[in-house]
Amino acid sequence: AIWSALHLGEKEAITFRELLAPFSIRGGQLLTDNLVLESSEATWRANGALGFDGVMDYRIEVELGDALASEFRKRAGRDVASLLAGSTGKITVDLAVKGPAAHPTVSMDTAKLARRATANATQKLKDELGSAKSRLAEQLGLSPAAPTAPGDSAGAADSAKAPPPPDVQVAQVVQRD
Repeated sequence: AIWSALHLGEKEAITFRELLAPFSIRGGQLLTDNLVLESSEATWRANGALGFDGVMDYRIEVELGDALASEFRKRAGRDVASLLAGSTGKITVDLAVKGPAAHPTVSMDTAKLARRATANATQKLKDELGSAKSRLAEQLGLSPAAPTAPGDSAGAADSAKAPPPPDVQVAQVVQRD
């Protein structure tokens, strides 16, 4: 069910090298916190519960290995895949696994995926704006300004002293009482 949710083909089992599973038992459930399963295909991180009645409720973060990441890029596109990079830079998808353990329902955790994609897109835009700013300063012959902390007025003062670029008209607005 997990492989189908990822649209990466059906597999019978996950062959893993290592499984770390801290757990506790409370209220008729086996609660796992920070379960980690490593395989050549992916690294799985899960948090949730398996009830003694066989009902599951898990949130799973899947960091795809190279082969699966390549297949995912082909299906989703490079741009989408790059927005889903996790903290390690690898494609990371988030799943919700619920229902009876024998036939669970697996779905994408779209809220978590959207947060990751938004954070990655925001960082990418910041990087591109910084690069464009540096190229513009270089083209205008301006010395690159030292990085400033947010709210630091030194950077604003430096930019106020910089001469306007050629062929730019400067208008002055005067407010009168």
